[in-house]
Amino acid sequence: MLRHQFLLAMAIALAILLAAAPVVSGASTNAWLISTKCTNSGGASGYGYVTLKVGASEIGKSGVNKIVFRIRLIRSKTRSGAGIVAAQTSNSSRYFPNTARNHSYTNSSRANLDRLHRSYYYRLETVVQFWRTDGPDKILRKIKIVGKSC
Repeated sequence: MLRHQFLLAMAIALAILLAAAPVVSGASTNAWLISTKCTNSGGASGYGYVTLKVGASEIGKSGVNKIVFRIRLIRSKTRSGAGIVAAQTSNSSRYFPNTARNHSYTNSSRANLDRLHRSYYYRLETVVQFWRTDGPDKILRKIKIVGKSC
């Protein structure tokens, strides 16, 4: 009898948790590196440039209806270490409805290096943000993609 009451209480608790969970069955978001390049010559000043191309997709009814790409040029003393933001910008998709239709976007970034390139490493980083803009704006997921340093 006691075991039966325990199982019934567990079943009720599970039903309450499942009812409160958001429904995102079959829906997902993803971002990935398409290409990255780093050169020590060329570019606008002759010191080289870095590029980063990123893809992002929203599949199904995920709640996402806008994708934002936040791009930063990082200057650091070491190839992969922390650094300062030398420049930043952003691009975004247009609004799209939260339907079962899939949405994919790409973003290409390029930054020309300056004379400080002789003393510092540079790299591009893109943070892909998946936004819900119906109702109060909210970031549902962020994915960081880091390009090659030179």
